[in-house]
Amino acid sequence: MELPLIDTDLKFFKINKRYYVLDIPSSTLFEIHPKLEKILIQSVHNLSTDYLNVLKREYDFLDWMELIGELQYLIEHQYLTIYSSQIIPYELKEQKINSLTLNVCHDCNMCCVYCYQNYGTFTKESEYMSKEVVNKGIEFLFKESPDSKVFLNISGGEPLLNEELVKYVVQTAREYEDKYEKELKITLITNGTLFEKELLNELVKKRVELIITLDGRSEEHNQMRLMANHRPSYNFIYDRLKWVKESGIKYRIKGIIHHLNLPYFDQILEMYEKAQVPAFQLEPVIAKANEEYALTQSDIEQLKKYYDQLFDRYQKDEFLKRFINLTAALDCIACKKNLGYTCGAGKNHLCITPKGDIYPCHLLVGEEKFLLGNILEGTLDQELRKRFYQPLHVLNRESCKNCWARYFCGGGCVGENYLSLKSLVKPYPPRCQLTKHILKKAIQVYCSSLTEEKKLNLTPERRKKGREIYRIS
Repeated sequence: MELPLIDTDLKFFKINKRYYVLDIPSSTLFEIHPKLEKILIQSVHNLSTDYLNVLKREYDFLDWMELIGELQYLIEHQYLTIYSSQIIPYELKEQKINSLTLNVCHDCNMCCVYCYQNYGTFTKESEYMSKEVVNKGIEFLFKESPDSKVFLNISGGEPLLNEELVKYVVQTAREYEDKYEKELKITLITNGTLFEKELLNELVKKRVELIITLDGRSEEHNQMRLMANHRPSYNFIYDRLKWVKESGIKYRIKGIIHHLNLPYFDQILEMYEKAQVPAFQLEPVIAKANEEYALTQSDIEQLKKYYDQLFDRYQKDEFLKRFINLTAALDCIACKKNLGYTCGAGKNHLCITPKGDIYPCHLLVGEEKFLLGNILEGTLDQELRKRFYQPLHVLNRESCKNCWARYFCGGGCVGENYLSLKSLVKPYPPRCQLTKHILKKAIQVYCSSLTEEKKLNLTPERRKKGREIYRIS
C-alpha cells in the first residue's frame, strides 16, 4: 500500500507525552500516534520518494500498513483538509450590516493618558448626537440586516454625558426590535462614573448590557485614568459598582495592561475577585513604541508567564472562569472557531458619529480616508466599503496567511493595528504574540483535561493494538 499524496496545513503539539495535530483550515484538533506524526509533518512539506523509503525502513510491514490505513481514513472522512499549497487571495461576496455603533457624543469627563480619542473628543470640539441621527441610524440597521439577530453598541467619548439621548436610543431600538421581529442585543460602553440607580433600573428593564472600564486597584487605575480635572477617578467607579451589582444588570469589566501597571498584574486580578465582578478582560494598551506606557518585548514575555500560571490554575480556580481572555481561547478550541476576519469592521459592522458620518469602526473615526458616507445625507459608498474589508481577510494578509493561528484569531483588530502601526493588515505585535501564546496554552489545557469519554475514536478496531487516533474537538 502506497502513502496517499496529500498537501496539508497542520500544526503539531506534544502535550504530556501525547501527540496532537491541528488541521488549520478546519480548526480541528486530533490526537495521533507518534509514528503518524512523522508522516504528517512531511506531508506539510510535500513527501518525497527518498524520504518515504527511509521512513519505511523504520517500521515493520504491518505497522506501515496500519499507519497508511489510518491516514487514508482521515482523508476519506475529510478530517484532514486537502488543498493546493498555493494560497489564493480571498474574495468575499457583498456583505450586509448586522451590527452598529452609535457614538452618541464625542466628549468625556475623563482624560485617560492612553486615550486614542484625544480624551474622548476625537476632535478639538465636543459633539453630541441628535435624535435625527439616532432614528436614521437605527432604521438603517434594521432595514439593512437580513439576519434575525442584530447588535447595537452605544459608545462615546463617555456616552452617559448624553444620558437622555442614551435613553432615547434604547427605547427607539426596542421599538424597532418589535416592529421588525428581530432579536436585538444592546451594549453600553462606559467609564462607569455617571451611573445613578434610576438610570440603572431603566437600563435593566430595556435589557442593556454594560462594559465598564476599570484598570484594577486604585493605585494602578488612577495612574492612567483621571477625571477631566485631573483628579483620581477610581472611587467614582468603584462606589457605583455596588449599584451596578445590586441592579442585576449584566456587565463585564474591561481593563488595560501597559508597561506601568504590568508589575501589579496579580494585584489587579485580586481586585477584580474582591469586587466579585462576573466577567472581565484585560487588553494590551494601544500605543506607539516610543510611549512610556507602551508594552516592551520584555513585558510581553512577562505577560506570557502570567498567562501560563493562570492556565495552570484554571481547572481548580473558579474565579478564572470569569477571565474572558482565558475562556475565549478555550472556546476557540472546543468550538473549532474558524474566522476569516477578527470582527465585522466595514464588513457587517459600521460606526456612526454624532454628526452622522459613517466609519467602518469606532477606532477609525476621524481618519478621513476611511469615511464611508453620512447617515443624514443618505450616502454610503459601497465600493469604498468593499475596498476596505476585502484585503482584511487572513488569506489576503501577508503577515497572517501562513500563521497556524490565523483562523482562531482572524488577523487581529484592524483599528488597533492602524492606531499603532498605521496599517490595517499588519498585526499589532503585542496582541499577535500574546494571542498565539494564549491559544497554544489553551490547546495544552484543553487536551490535558479531556477524558476518554470525550474522545471520539476514529478507528475502534485498532484499540487493541494501541494504534488509536482521536478526533477530539
